[in-house]
Amino acid sequence: MAEIKLDFNARDYRELADFAEGVRDATTGNADFPLTATRVGVLGPKSAAVRSLVQTRDEHEQVGKKITQQLKDATKDLKNELRAVCGLAQGEVSGDATKLLGGGWDLTDPEGKPQGTLPAPENFHVTYGDEFRELDFMFDSVKGATGYKLQLRPQGTDAWQSQDIPRGTKFSLPEMPGGALEFRLCAQGTAGNGEWSPIVSKKLG
Repeated sequence: MAEIKLDFNARDYRELADFAEGVRDATTGNADFPLTATRVGVLGPKSAAVRSLVQTRDEHEQVGKKITQQLKDATKDLKNELRAVCGLAQGEVSGDATKLLGGGWDLTDPEGKPQGTLPAPENFHVTYGDEFRELDFMFDSVKGATGYKLQLRPQGTDAWQSQDIPRGTKFSLPEMPGGALEFRLCAQGTAGNGEWSPIVSKKLG
């Protein structure tokens, strides 16, 4: 019997909202989930609340702490709703893998390991570049990866932000924000985000 995988740690705020809305869209009108479909409608407004707070936080850095707490609360609410919907969907189709995939869910294998999950990139290093507030990034390639995702956050917060990065395992990013920053990296494959690397910290003036 297939089981749904709710890997919240592999998604940032926006990705979690996208996932919830994807489940809603895939379940609505799906004949395999008549009961679950009565519950998924609430995922839309809860996802919208998370998305709105992310935008507000990004636009108003001065009130970041207050917005970050509100964002945590909204995200917790969305996760709880996803867990409830997950339970309905799992039981409604008796763990049928094809039907669960058709409902927009990710699945685990019988041992509970996420299907196709890639390992974290090894030897992830961040060093200072030649220019002011420039950082150099380097890591080992991951077999099966179609790309990589880099995230940063101000040290001591949960406000992870995804960064646009070039292809390859060695690159530089200029004009990074000042202060104490933390970075993490994951490989991306056909099953989505892989495991996150250990966090690397850097302080910029």
